Amino acid sequence: MQLSRIHFLVEHVKQCLSREGQVSTDRIFAEKRVSCLNLRIDGARMLHSVLMRFAGESISRRLYPLLALTSADDVTAKDTIRDSIVAYVRAKQQPVSCGELRQRFVDKLGFSYQSVMAACLADGILRYLNGILVHVDTIGWVDHKQSQLVQMAERYYSEQVRAGEVFARADVLLELHESELPLLAHGVDWTPILIAELLEKTSESAFLAIVAMLLCSYQMSTPRCFADFVATILERHFHGAASPALSSCHC
Repeated sequence: MQLSRIHFLVEHVKQCLSREGQVSTDRIFAEKRVSCLNLRIDGARMLHSVLMRFAGESISRRLYPLLALTSADDVTAKDTIRDSIVAYVRAKQQPVSCGELRQRFVDKLGFSYQSVMAACLADGILRYLNGILVHVDTIGWVDHKQSQLVQMAERYYSEQVRAGEVFARADVLLELHESELPLLAHGVDWTPILIAELLEKTSESAFLAIVAMLLCSYQMSTPRCFADFVATILERHFHGAASPALSSCHC
C-alpha cells in the first residue's frame, strides 16, 4: 500500500515534469502535502530523497530542490537552479526581465525567490537595464570586443580629464560614440548599464560602475575619499541629490 502511494507521487512528478521540463520539490510537497504526511514524509528534502530512491531512471538525480526528467543530454547531479536559470536566459537569445524569471521559476516552478535572484548574479549573466538581464552569448561578447570597449572607455575618460572632469558617464559615452562600439549579436542594442556592467567585470579596466551609470576612475589630480568623489558627482550632475531609482540596478 505504501509503495503504491509512493509510485503515485512519482507519477504525479513525472506528469508535472512532462509539462514544465523541471520543477521544485518544494512545489510538489506543497501540492501533495497530505499524501506526503500520510507516508511520514515530513518535508520537501525528505520527499526529494524518496523520489530519488523510488523513481528509478525516469527522474534525473539532481540536487535538492531541482527535479527534472532524465534525458539523453542529461549532464550530472551537480546541475543546480542557477544552471537552469542561466540556460533559460541563454536560450531566450534576447534580454529577459527579472519579472519573467520570477513568474516562471518562483510562481510556476516553485523555487525560492532568494535562490532565483541569487542565480541572476551568475557568471555569464549581465545587467541590461534595471530589472532586465542578458546572457553574454546573446550579445556575442568575446575577448577582442571587450578589449575594444575598454580602450574606447579609457580614451573617452582621458578626454574628460583633459576637459577638467574627474569622471566619465556611460550614457554620454553611448550618445557620442555608439557607432564606434562593437556590434552586439541578435540585434541587441547598447545601453549605458550594459556598458558599465561589462567594464565593471573586466580585470583590465581602471573603471568601476557606480551611481547613475557612471564610469569612474580614481586617477584624480587631488587625493580625496570615495564619499567626496560621489558628492562631487551628485553636486555637478544631480543638484546634490539623486533619485534612488538612478542607483538601482537590481532585480
